[in-house]
Order: sequence, then structure tokens, then C-alpha cells
Amino acid sequence: MLDNNYLKLIHLKKVFLLDDINIKSTDWILGVIIFSLIILLIVKLFSKKYLIRIFSATHHYQSSYKLFYNENNLFTRISSILNILFIIIFSLFVYQIFEFFNFKKGLNNFQTYIIYFLILFVFYFSKILIYKILSHILMEKKLFSEYSFNIFLFNKVYGIFLISVVTFVSFSPIFFKKYFIYLGIITFILNFLFQTIRGIQISFNHKKLSLFYMILFFLSVEIIPFLLIYKYFEFL
Repeated sequence: MLDNNYLKLIHLKKVFLLDDINIKSTDWILGVIIFSLIILLIVKLFSKKYLIRIFSATHHYQSSYKLFYNENNLFTRISSILNILFIIIFSLFVYQIFEFFNFKKGLNNFQTYIIYFLILFVFYFSKILIYKILSHILMEKKLFSEYSFNIFLFNKVYGIFLISVVTFVSFSPIFFKKYFIYLGIITFILNFLFQTIRGIQISFNHKKLSLFYMILFFLSVEIIPFLLIYKYFEFL
């Protein structure tokens, strides 16, 4: 009887408590989260209006259209900061996914995170370069600029939302971690779908490139690179 009660207590500790080893191993994660919150707080203090507008722009294409064509120098700087914030926090979420499913190999925790950050940084800013090159080749500068603006617009909002997800994944009881991991994955898929829909809206609005070419472009620039990166992460 005593042994059974002891085993139950051990099980409850594993399910509902964070052990000391886990707390120590997540010190650097807490630092990343606090740093991200500080960035978000600074953005809110200096440009709360912009934050409200980007949330509105993800819901309404017309709001996004106005924001794109009326963006000033301050908004451009804030936009760049939020893009970096997205990569910082998304890299942490990727790290948590690979750790949760035991895909992570070799390097220690923080080194692995830095590698993920660098890969995603190069990936997303290479996309900007690709958009610019295609805009010159196809002579559709406005179309691809607006498309790029909207892709990163959704990523900004997703990155802000993801701060709460990675926080819960890091510090919630073990039993609940998987639910926050799946929440982050589901919202990533939804974010990707919303980006696709917005891309179609932009294509129809400009009426210069056919839907077929936009879909072909989306597959080659958005989906295939993600698959390649996933395979690369698996290789690490």
C-alpha cells in the first residue's frame, strides 16, 4: 500500500512538476523569451498604432493594401524589428518541436538553437531577395513587393502569438506540453493557409499574372524550400 502511494507521488511529480534539471536546462530559453518580450514592449511603446494596424491587416485585405502603400520610415523600421522577433521566437519553437519529438542530435541546447536561428534567418531573407529578383525579371515590382509585405505581415502576427506558446511549452507541467506544441503547429499551418489565400487575393487584384503562375510561384518559393529545410534540420 505504501509502495503504491509512493509510486503515485512520483508519477504526479513527473506529470505536474518541473524537476530541477529541466529548470536549469531552460535558463537560456527564459533569456530568449524575456528578450523577445522586451522587443515587443519597446515596439508597443513607440508604435502601438502600427501593432493594431498589422493585426487588422491580417483580417482585411483592404487594410493590408492601405498599410502597404502608406508605410512610412518609422513603420518600416518597426516592421524590420518584428521580422527579426519572428525569427527569434520561431527558431525557439522549432527547437522545442525537435526536442519534443527527439529529433535533436549532437550539439548542446543553445548551440542547436543558434544554428536553427541562422538557418531560418538566411532562409527568410533569401526569400526577400528572390522576390526582388522575380519582380525585376517579370517586371511586376508592385505585385511582388505587396506579396512579400503580406507574407511577412502574417509572420509578424504569428511570431507575437508564438511568444505565449513557447513560454507555455517551456514552463508548463510536462503533461500539458504536447498540447501547446500541437497548438503552435496547427497555428503555423493556419498561418501558411492564410498566406496562400492572401497571395491569391493579391494575384486577382493585380490581374497581371495568371493564377496558375502564382500557384507555381508559391509552390517553388514557399513550399519546396520548407521541405528542404525540414530535411536539413533532420540531418543536423
